[in-house]
Amino acid sequence: MNARALHEAFRRGQRNPVDVLEERVPLIGPWQERTHLFVDWDLDRARKAAEASWGRYQDGTFQSEWDGILVGLKDLIDVEGQRTSAGSGLRLQHRADRDAAVTRRLREAGALYELGKLNLHEFAYGPTGASSYFGPVGNPWDPERMSGGSSSGSAVAVASGIVRGALGTDTGGSVRIPAALSGISGLKPTYGVISTEGVVPLSWSLDHVGPMARTVDDVQSLWHLLTGHAAVAPPGRRPRVFWPEASQIFCYDKELDTHVQETIRKILGALDAEVTRGPLMDLEEIWLAQSIIIGSEALSYHWGNLSERAQDYQPDVRERLTQGGAHLAVEYLAALRWRQETARRYDAWFQAYDWMILPTVPVVAPYLTDTAVTNPAGASEDVRAVLTRFTAPFNFLGIPALSLPFGLFRGLPVGIQLVAPRGQDDWLLAWGQDIQRRFPDSMAVPPGALA
Repeated sequence: MNARALHEAFRRGQRNPVDVLEERVPLIGPWQERTHLFVDWDLDRARKAAEASWGRYQDGTFQSEWDGILVGLKDLIDVEGQRTSAGSGLRLQHRADRDAAVTRRLREAGALYELGKLNLHEFAYGPTGASSYFGPVGNPWDPERMSGGSSSGSAVAVASGIVRGALGTDTGGSVRIPAALSGISGLKPTYGVISTEGVVPLSWSLDHVGPMARTVDDVQSLWHLLTGHAAVAPPGRRPRVFWPEASQIFCYDKELDTHVQETIRKILGALDAEVTRGPLMDLEEIWLAQSIIIGSEALSYHWGNLSERAQDYQPDVRERLTQGGAHLAVEYLAALRWRQETARRYDAWFQAYDWMILPTVPVVAPYLTDTAVTNPAGASEDVRAVLTRFTAPFNFLGIPALSLPFGLFRGLPVGIQLVAPRGQDDWLLAWGQDIQRRFPDSMAVPPGALA
């Protein structure tokens, strides 16, 4: 049952938001014991909101198809009067004086976001989910492994079945990485389409807010709620798909790489896609320029606190912020100018294709204690760079990217990433829905979760 079907059940009186909430309440304690999922929760507030929603359904004044449906918020997103911790001890006393723009949209739609705020990698500056004032967020399939970051709590709350959908943020992959490692769907939209007003920034020219859910159906529905865009169906023709060459985009484990390659072939074959293979332009340069931009902009935001309260940051976040000071202003400005030029070239190139397909991440979920990954050549690489390798370029370019879960490998989720031309978010979601409808077994449910 997706959100639309649940809404119809509410509308017809077959289900009600209060009972659905109460079905989820018993999950909260066990999952909170299993991992550090919520940073704040308030059952009384959630119950009052569910009762108000049920009243609207009974008198026919429901506000949207998400009225009465549980949505989680990454604790980077402001809710008026509530704490926005950003996963950090530096913000324990912070209270938001107004809703973020996306919170207002949820409020207007009647969505139940009142249950609580979700944990994250501190200040969203990390792809692992392992560093937060409130503790790490473990993987829903194996709590000793990474859930992915920085929207770790959002991904696990969805995977567990506690919430139907969640909002995360994505600066270098922070929606898609936890979606892939936790076995759910997540969208990084075209840059600027969803407002970041009222969201604690990491890197203002790279930050995106994106919806997360088990299925692309529900991601699309949340996308519609946040943007007002209407749903579309895939065009009635063979998709034109670019598949980057294997020598450039590959998984670090040979057996995983074979599994992912076979999965992509299966998807493209089922869609009878017209496939082109080749290299992606300037990939090494994109990774470098993206790191200069995020490092410079993050340090700019944190400069005051880092100067006065450096000891209150998580060690890995403090290290990364400090490294941002190594970039000269001339390097930052050059990276911004080069991004404009590169984005124009990619926009022109992408006109020949409907979407691109590649792995979301080159590994399955590492252990929470892992700091490095061994690449196929036997060399050690920083786990953070490995996790963002296939996601960060599309933040740099500002184009939409969607991670789909596609089964398990050695008991852990595998994510497949679809990337579309700028502004083609609706078509991207439509293709993602089509793939999931053709492969319903691609969406596994973790142990102890509510389907």
